[in-house]
Amino acid sequence: MRGRKPLPTATKEASGAYTKDPQRRNQSEPTATVGFPDVPPSVASDSVARECWDRTTKTLDDMGILTVADYAILEAYCSSYSQWKWLSEVVREGNCATITGSGSLVSSPESQQVHKYADRMIKLLVELGLTPSARSRLHVAKKEDADPFVEFLNRRMSEN
Repeated sequence: MRGRKPLPTATKEASGAYTKDPQRRNQSEPTATVGFPDVPPSVASDSVARECWDRTTKTLDDMGILTVADYAILEAYCSSYSQWKWLSEVVREGNCATITGSGSLVSSPESQQVHKYADRMIKLLVELGLTPSARSRLHVAKKEDADPFVEFLNRRMSEN
């Protein structure tokens, strides 16, 4: 086991960790491009996963933490959500267990898998910063209020 996950430089910067020891700053930490990642084909072909993708990317964008590099983890989360939703419906219809010839109760594979997908989704939600405790560890720069005059000038420049 490696121990705790390292904190991003932005988090350490916001907490003031570098004021006393500035040489600890990771100079080679990569930064991801801010923006919406392309929808993967596996998500686009599944209506439940696509709905989850749209909702999750909007939430992450509103929080100011969505990047193009989130492609794979979002795909894994949305696919897991779709599978979990399908398995939940199967289990809800009564497919939880069967009684064997000897009278013992055996859990269905679907009822076991629904818990595995729920656990997987929670882990991915933490990685994406979408749980209450994960959000408390995030430090995001506040979006400045847009200047109406600058917006007007930008519109005028794009028209020409």
